[in-house]
Amino acid sequence: MKTRQFSQRGFTLVETLVAISVLVMLSGVMVVYNRSSEQEIVMLREQAKLISFVSRAKSFALQTYLSGTPACGYGIHVDQAQNSVILFRDLAAKCPGDNKYTDSSELVDSYQLPATVHIASASLTDVLFVPPDPDVIFTPSQNQGTVTLQTLSGGMETSITISNAGQITTR
Repeated sequence: MKTRQFSQRGFTLVETLVAISVLVMLSGVMVVYNRSSEQEIVMLREQAKLISFVSRAKSFALQTYLSGTPACGYGIHVDQAQNSVILFRDLAAKCPGDNKYTDSSELVDSYQLPATVHIASASLTDVLFVPPDPDVIFTPSQNQGTVTLQTLSGGMETSITISNAGQITTR
Protein backbone atom coordinates (compact mmCIF):
# COMPACT_ATOMS: atom_id res chain seq x y z
CA MET A 1 0.00 0.00 0.00
CA LYS A 2 1.30 3.42 -0.96
CA THR A 3 1.25 6.33 1.46
CA ARG A 4 0.66 9.81 0.27
CA GLN A 5 3.29 12.40 0.95
CA PHE A 6 2.23 16.00 1.32
CA SER A 7 4.51 18.49 -0.27
CA GLN A 8 5.91 21.24 1.86
CA ARG A 9 5.64 23.84 -0.88
CA GLY A 10 3.74 27.10 -0.37
CA PHE A 11 3.62 29.78 2.27
CA THR A 12 2.77 29.45 5.90
CA LEU A 13 0.09 31.58 7.49
CA VAL A 14 2.71 33.70 9.28
CA GLU A 15 4.59 34.42 6.03
CA THR A 16 1.38 35.45 4.30
CA LEU A 17 0.39 37.77 7.17
CA VAL A 18 3.84 39.42 7.18
CA ALA A 19 3.67 40.04 3.42
CA ILE A 20 0.17 41.53 3.71
CA SER A 21 1.17 43.81 6.61
CA VAL A 22 4.20 45.12 4.68
CA LEU A 23 1.96 45.89 1.69
CA VAL A 24 -0.56 47.69 3.91
CA MET A 25 2.19 49.86 5.45
CA LEU A 26 3.60 50.78 2.03
CA SER A 27 0.12 51.64 0.77
CA GLY A 28 -0.45 53.89 3.78
CA VAL A 29 2.78 55.77 3.14
CA MET A 30 1.84 56.27 -0.51
CA VAL A 31 -1.61 57.62 0.39
CA VAL A 32 -0.12 60.18 2.81
CA TYR A 33 2.55 61.19 0.29
CA ASN A 34 -0.07 61.56 -2.44
CA ARG A 35 -2.19 63.87 -0.25
CA SER A 36 0.74 66.20 0.49
CA SER A 37 1.68 66.27 -3.19
CA GLU A 38 -1.91 67.11 -4.09
CA GLN A 39 -1.89 70.03 -1.62
CA GLU A 40 1.40 71.28 -3.04
CA ILE A 41 0.02 71.21 -6.58
CA VAL A 42 -3.12 73.11 -5.52
CA MET A 43 -1.01 75.71 -3.70
CA LEU A 44 1.29 76.24 -6.69
CA ARG A 45 -1.71 76.59 -9.01
CA GLU A 46 -3.31 79.25 -6.79
CA GLN A 47 0.01 81.08 -6.47
CA ALA A 48 0.33 81.14 -10.27
CA LYS A 49 -3.23 82.47 -10.66
CA LEU A 50 -2.55 85.30 -8.20
CA ILE A 51 0.70 86.20 -9.99
CA SER A 52 -1.23 86.15 -13.27
CA PHE A 53 -3.76 88.64 -11.90
CA VAL A 54 -1.00 91.03 -10.84
CA SER A 55 0.73 90.68 -14.21
CA ARG A 56 -2.54 91.32 -16.05
CA ALA A 57 -3.11 94.51 -14.05
CA LYS A 58 0.40 95.75 -14.96
CA SER A 59 -0.15 94.86 -18.60
CA PHE A 60 -3.54 96.62 -18.74
CA ALA A 61 -1.99 99.74 -17.19
CA LEU A 62 0.59 99.87 -19.96
CA GLN A 63 -2.04 99.24 -22.64
CA THR A 64 -4.20 102.01 -21.19
CA TYR A 65 -1.42 104.52 -21.67
CA LEU A 66 -0.81 103.42 -25.26
CA SER A 67 -4.48 103.24 -26.27
CA GLY A 68 -5.59 106.41 -24.49
CA THR A 69 -8.64 104.86 -22.79
CA PRO A 70 -9.76 106.91 -19.80
CA ALA A 71 -8.58 105.12 -16.67
CA CYS A 72 -6.23 106.18 -13.93
CA GLY A 73 -4.78 102.69 -13.81
CA TYR A 74 -5.45 99.03 -13.17
CA GLY A 75 -4.94 97.08 -10.00
CA ILE A 76 -5.90 94.18 -7.81
CA HIS A 77 -8.05 94.23 -4.71
CA VAL A 78 -7.46 91.49 -2.13
CA ASP A 79 -10.63 90.63 -0.21
CA GLN A 80 -9.47 88.43 2.65
CA ALA A 81 -12.97 88.09 4.13
CA GLN A 82 -14.46 86.81 0.84
CA ASN A 83 -11.29 84.82 -0.02
CA SER A 84 -11.16 86.45 -3.43
CA VAL A 85 -9.05 88.70 -5.64
CA ILE A 86 -10.52 91.36 -7.94
CA LEU A 87 -8.89 92.89 -10.99
CA PHE A 88 -10.18 96.45 -11.26
CA ARG A 89 -9.91 99.60 -13.35
CA ASP A 90 -9.56 102.79 -11.33
CA LEU A 91 -12.08 105.20 -12.82
CA ALA A 92 -12.13 108.88 -12.00
CA ALA A 93 -13.17 112.12 -13.64
CA LYS A 94 -9.65 113.42 -13.06
CA CYS A 95 -6.54 111.37 -12.43
CA PRO A 96 -5.16 110.60 -9.99
CA GLY A 97 -8.21 108.74 -8.77
CA ASP A 98 -8.86 107.26 -5.35
CA ASN A 99 -6.23 104.55 -6.06
CA LYS A 100 -8.42 101.72 -4.74
CA TYR A 101 -11.33 99.48 -5.62
CA THR A 102 -14.58 101.19 -4.68
CA ASP A 103 -17.48 99.38 -6.34
CA SER A 104 -18.50 96.89 -9.02
CA SER A 105 -18.43 99.55 -11.77
CA GLU A 106 -14.62 99.24 -11.64
CA LEU A 107 -14.67 95.43 -11.86
CA VAL A 108 -12.74 93.87 -14.76
CA ASP A 109 -12.37 90.30 -13.51
CA SER A 110 -12.58 88.43 -10.23
CA TYR A 111 -11.18 85.22 -8.89
CA GLN A 112 -12.55 83.17 -6.00
CA LEU A 113 -9.99 80.94 -4.31
CA PRO A 114 -11.09 77.31 -3.84
CA ALA A 115 -12.33 76.12 -0.47
CA THR A 116 -9.06 74.23 0.18
CA VAL A 117 -6.95 77.43 0.10
CA HIS A 118 -7.47 80.72 1.93
CA ILE A 119 -5.77 84.09 2.15
CA ALA A 120 -3.96 83.76 5.48
CA SER A 121 -2.72 87.35 5.55
CA ALA A 122 -2.40 90.36 3.31
CA SER A 123 -0.41 93.50 4.09
CA LEU A 124 -2.37 95.32 1.38
CA THR A 125 -5.96 95.64 0.28
CA ASP A 126 -5.22 97.25 -3.09
CA VAL A 127 -2.28 97.64 -5.43
CA LEU A 128 -2.69 100.00 -8.38
CA PHE A 129 -0.49 100.29 -11.46
CA VAL A 130 -0.63 103.83 -12.87
CA PRO A 131 0.61 104.41 -16.43
CA PRO A 132 2.98 105.25 -18.06
CA ASP A 133 5.82 103.72 -15.96
CA PRO A 134 3.69 102.10 -14.35
CA ASP A 135 3.89 103.62 -10.88
CA VAL A 136 2.82 101.29 -8.09
CA ILE A 137 0.50 102.57 -5.35
CA PHE A 138 -0.39 100.41 -2.34
CA THR A 139 -3.37 100.77 -0.04
CA PRO A 140 -2.47 101.13 2.80
CA SER A 141 0.63 103.12 1.81
CA GLN A 142 3.84 101.06 1.99
CA ASN A 143 6.94 100.13 -0.02
CA GLN A 144 5.82 96.61 -0.81
CA GLY A 145 2.81 94.38 -0.28
CA THR A 146 2.62 90.71 0.60
CA VAL A 147 -0.24 88.24 0.23
CA THR A 148 0.10 84.87 1.97
CA LEU A 149 -1.93 81.85 0.84
CA GLN A 150 -2.36 78.79 3.06
CA THR A 151 -4.12 75.45 2.87
CA LEU A 152 -7.00 74.99 5.29
CA SER A 153 -5.02 72.36 7.18
CA GLY A 154 -2.17 74.85 7.57
CA GLY A 155 0.28 72.36 6.15
CA MET A 156 1.37 74.44 3.15
CA GLU A 157 1.92 78.16 2.78
CA THR A 158 3.21 80.48 0.06
CA SER A 159 3.69 84.23 -0.18
CA ILE A 160 3.59 86.63 -3.10
CA THR A 161 5.36 89.98 -2.64
CA ILE A 162 4.92 92.98 -4.92
CA SER A 163 7.56 95.70 -4.69
CA ASN A 164 7.05 99.41 -5.30
CA ALA A 165 8.78 98.87 -8.66
CA GLY A 166 6.16 96.29 -9.66
CA GLN A 167 8.45 93.28 -9.24
CA ILE A 168 6.68 90.10 -8.13
CA THR A 169 8.55 87.60 -5.95
CA THR A 170 7.40 84.39 -4.30
CA ARG A 171 8.42 82.44 -1.24
